[in-house]
Amino acid sequence: MCGQWSTTGYVKNQINNRLENELSAEQYEQTLNELSKFKPAIILCGGEILLYPQWQKFMKMLTERDMPMTLITNGTHLRQAAETLVELGLNQLIVSIDGPAPVHDKIRGREGAFNRAIAGIKKVAAIKKEAGIKYPLISLNSTILADNWDSLDKIADLADKLQIDKVTYLHPNFLDKNLWQQHLQVFSSKIGDLSAEWGGFIRSMSDYDADKLAAKIEYIKKQKYSSLITFLPDFSADDIKKYYQDGLFQSKRFSQKCLGPWKTVNIHPDGKVSPCLGYSIGNILDKPFKEIWRGEKMRDFRQVVSEDMPFPACSRCCTFYRF
Repeated sequence: MCGQWSTTGYVKNQINNRLENELSAEQYEQTLNELSKFKPAIILCGGEILLYPQWQKFMKMLTERDMPMTLITNGTHLRQAAETLVELGLNQLIVSIDGPAPVHDKIRGREGAFNRAIAGIKKVAAIKKEAGIKYPLISLNSTILADNWDSLDKIADLADKLQIDKVTYLHPNFLDKNLWQQHLQVFSSKIGDLSAEWGGFIRSMSDYDADKLAAKIEYIKKQKYSSLITFLPDFSADDIKKYYQDGLFQSKRFSQKCLGPWKTVNIHPDGKVSPCLGYSIGNILDKPFKEIWRGEKMRDFRQVVSEDMPFPACSRCCTFYRF
């Protein structure tokens, strides 16, 4: 759900342009050769990676270079892909589950989506069991929404039943129009470029009962599950209330400096490289990844992040709390 496929979602508004210029697996080869020397963790997400026509070829290229892979999927095509994913040596499989079947299908807007995802998870688990192997580890991701917060514990129960390794509950990325405008002004003045894609996360949180949500999360934390249960960010009860009610929220439990530009970067389907939402520092079609990662534009961005963070929208970004 982080992809924001809603009417105003940034992926929905941007994906067509990016897919029109989608790179082939071969066009990633030079970049993968560069990265293979450092063995970074590769997270395949989107969009839905299993709809990429060359996903098998791309993942095989990662396997051949001994690069650890995590796949995040909605599970719709997981059952058909299960054997290949295990054979290719996938390290971690993360399936997005929003709640029990009625809740999940309502949020996804497709009847049967839940059953297809669960069938895929069971197929992967069965293949692992038969082969006597540990990987891929299987995790569930669940974005906390107004439509599912009351059934979050049911997801943990489901994970126990399916013997899932880990469940991660994610607080949603969001901001109001005023905060977005502030972010655009500050970001453009400091970076010289707009981070306009944050506009896809504009939404009201008036339908969230922060007090009840905090109580629900506290209840889950007190239960004993066989699956590892995590929250991102792992806010206190007081932080949860402020996160949903205070536009200028800043948590005292977390550093107010983002380490994302030193730890991670996104490579989009068209080859653009982004250290921050909506901000591109180059394209792997134009120059080697190493030159982009160590280039002047990235160095300047890191300096601004070091000296001037956080920007207005940063407290609503999961990367801000990840490292």
